[in-house]
Amino acid sequence: WLKITPKVWIWYYPNTYNSPLPIPAPVGGFKRIASDIRTMARLKVDGSYFEHDGGGASSGTNLTEMQSYVMYKLFQNPALDEKELMKDFTVHYYGKAADLVMQFVNEMEKSLDDFVAKGGFGYYSFQKYPYLTEKNFIRWNALLDEASKKIDPAHKVRIDLLRMGLDCCIVDHQ
Repeated sequence: WLKITPKVWIWYYPNTYNSPLPIPAPVGGFKRIASDIRTMARLKVDGSYFEHDGGGASSGTNLTEMQSYVMYKLFQNPALDEKELMKDFTVHYYGKAADLVMQFVNEMEKSLDDFVAKGGFGYYSFQKYPYLTEKNFIRWNALLDEASKKIDPAHKVRIDLLRMGLDCCIVDHQ
């Protein structure tokens, strides 16, 4: 497209909309998002529209707040390290719960990477990922329970929003 048209804009979906759940499962996709933003910058794409929310049901759910921060910073400078940006965000947004939130995010990212490395695909069908298992639900639920205890009570809603997709998966799990 860059060879045949004077301007190219990308309409991008960082999160799923095709989910039977009220809030889709939490999958950050930070590595994919960062790679795509860097590719757009390298190719000198003229602009982008990131249709970005928690899957249409409620803004701020799952990891969308962190995604917004990371995307914004990468739009400013695509050479920045998304992992460092994620850490910076969690320290300032989740305070004393930052380490637990990063553990949750890192496990989600690793699970997604492992799935893709085995040939998995399906960014628009998160609830079908094989790593959304009872064992992981129990571990991640416990992590977020502990994070709820550590975060400043005035900001507990941030953990509640973070976990909404996980809660929907747990309720829906068969």
